Amino acid sequence: MLANPFAAEYGRFSTSITQIRTRRGTNEWEFKPGNLMPRLRGVVKGVRGFEPRFSIRGPLKQDRAFLAQDFQFRYVATPVRSLPDEPEIELKSFDSFTRIDTVLSSRHTLGGGLIAFPREIDRTTMNTFRPPETTPEFHQKGFSTGLVDRFAIAPDLILETTLSGRYFEIDVNGDGQTPMIYAPETQSGTYFNDHEREVGGLQWVEALTMSPDQWRGQHVFKLGVDLQRSSFDGFSESRPLEVRRLDGSLAELTAFGGRRLQQVSGVEFGAFAQDRWRVSPRVTFELGLRFDKDQIIDNINWSPRAGVAVAVLPEGRGILRGGFGKFVQRTPLNIDAFSSFESRVVTRFAADGAMLGTPVTYINVSDARLRTPEALVGNVEWNQRFGRRFLVKLDYLQRQGSHEYIVSPDASRGELRLSSDGMSRYKELEATARYLGGQRRDLTVSYVWSRGRADLNNYDQFFGNVRNPIVRPNEHNLIATDVPHRGPRNQSGRLPRVTTFDFAITRPWRFRKYQFRAGIRMFNAFGADAHRDVQSNITSPNYGMSFNRIERSFGVTFGAVR
Repeated sequence: MLANPFAAEYGRFSTSITQIRTRRGTNEWEFKPGNLMPRLRGVVKGVRGFEPRFSIRGPLKQDRAFLAQDFQFRYVATPVRSLPDEPEIELKSFDSFTRIDTVLSSRHTLGGGLIAFPREIDRTTMNTFRPPETTPEFHQKGFSTGLVDRFAIAPDLILETTLSGRYFEIDVNGDGQTPMIYAPETQSGTYFNDHEREVGGLQWVEALTMSPDQWRGQHVFKLGVDLQRSSFDGFSESRPLEVRRLDGSLAELTAFGGRRLQQVSGVEFGAFAQDRWRVSPRVTFELGLRFDKDQIIDNINWSPRAGVAVAVLPEGRGILRGGFGKFVQRTPLNIDAFSSFESRVVTRFAADGAMLGTPVTYINVSDARLRTPEALVGNVEWNQRFGRRFLVKLDYLQRQGSHEYIVSPDASRGELRLSSDGMSRYKELEATARYLGGQRRDLTVSYVWSRGRADLNNYDQFFGNVRNPIVRPNEHNLIATDVPHRGPRNQSGRLPRVTTFDFAITRPWRFRKYQFRAGIRMFNAFGADAHRDVQSNITSPNYGMSFNRIERSFGVTFGAVR
């Protein structure tokens, strides 16, 4: 996980990015299973989770071609203990990582990979207030593949070509045709929406890295272009939604238009230039500039960035780091599909069943001039080493987001309006201490304080994978994940403080010529009274109460010695 890396080669994001790195094959064949023992419900009550791994690495041709293959299967059943019969959210996935590396010459390497990631989640959103019948099933399948060619034109000049392709399909479906009912205490009926979408993309990145003769220090320049074509094809269909009062009377009825199709495609182009400038052994700068053409907004976005690292204390014992930059988020394809999602008719009723006013028909309308979401991010970080084993890190990060996509209802005009007027603010302070006691001991203690505010009607919660059908007026307030602070719209979401104790103990073993590592692990060992859900509806008599206690579980670990 890279939190706002300041190198200009990273683009099309405004918060953070995740990189998946697999280890390449070696000149000796290795077969390594891992995590082969299931996690149990109690002692003999069944399997709570099973997540085995298996790795194969070795030479296809000695010193020339290498294979690395990793598999991981996951089955995780998470019970909702506050519902009758304790139904479970079931996750099943099978991830495959295939990597082939070749050495064509001393100056030329070629490598490629294939990732497959099918996944199923039953009862995706189930909790204390959403029983099984009101939750959708989530199905995903797809793959990502890539090819990287590196050629050293000269000792200080490297050309890198990257070609990649991605495809995935997502299906989210309810189980029935009855209306979905929202009530203060719970939900009932069936999930209101079925939608499917297929997304594909092809990307080409060409980059040139140069290390010229020294000029006031050492420089590593990197220049590149980034071309990507993406497509989105899907449908969406929604069923009626009822909002009922505590006494069961109908307060609001939403009827959606018929099934609608969505189809969008576009081409993005970007270019970047950056310089890693080592002024002296104790001072290094990271300077860069990037521009991207937004395929949906049809706008050019510039992203200047700069970072610095200063070795304040000798021998790298104390390093001060910091940076500031502009990060631009790529506009999702389904933003361009907004007008092709279903319209809705909302009718409101009095407690006696009389209609309040006339029904309001909302059509989906986008602002005439949308902007690309972006963020200004800065951080300062202090790292200090005491001796060889003790490390301390202090880090402060601040993010200011703008032009974020939000949805707001306008009853007077009959519009559900999409705009890029959303804003957010985020501050984070982290303190971490780490003790390295050799290969067998590693102790890390961290404390993180954060505070965030944002416009709460963000687009993705209404038109993303799992959709919220009720669109209320937008509010700018503390975000729901801002644990120490809550605003009026989120103030009931504060869960009680809880302390849990999880641990794992493993050690290497030998049986004849075989070596392996095995041990035990325990989750919530002392059975702390921790909860997952909180009642946030202000008209509920249980408003502010927490439910769905986390259970105690244990497992046995078993895997090959690395």
